[in-house]
Amino acid sequence: DARRVSATGLAAVVAAAASSGFASVYFEKMLKSGGGASLWVRNVQLGVFALPAAAATALVQDGAAIRARGALAGFGASAMGVVVLNAAGGLLVAAVVKYADNLVKTFATVISILLSALVSIPLFGLVPSVGLAQGVALVCVSVVLYARPAAPVTPP
Repeated sequence: DARRVSATGLAAVVAAAASSGFASVYFEKMLKSGGGASLWVRNVQLGVFALPAAAATALVQDGAAIRARGALAGFGASAMGVVVLNAAGGLLVAAVVKYADNLVKTFATVISILLSALVSIPLFGLVPSVGLAQGVALVCVSVVLYARPAAPVTPP
């Protein structure tokens, strides 16, 4: 049973990585193809596409609570701050993809996650694991290798 659970988890991670990669590449292509739509229009299109899925998920998971107390029950100033930060982050990601490329966005995301983990050590008493240290090392090496200028190729 443990093997089946591990295989299911692995399949879910591979599917998530593949679909995320496809979505990122497609988004970059749409932004840079010059199809006439601006960055703002593309963001609205993505939001409209995601809204039905988000609403369906909310209704399936918390439908009774939403019907009883409303969709914004308990939604205070701190929650609104998180929403504003996420919206700003989404616009920033779109701008990075438009003016840089998807790989730079991926590196920025990973570095952001690692910095958040490192800041959590003194703030929240997080005890770093070996996996965290290995992840930090791999990201640092990958950023250095990506930023390094390409060696000149001389024909034989």
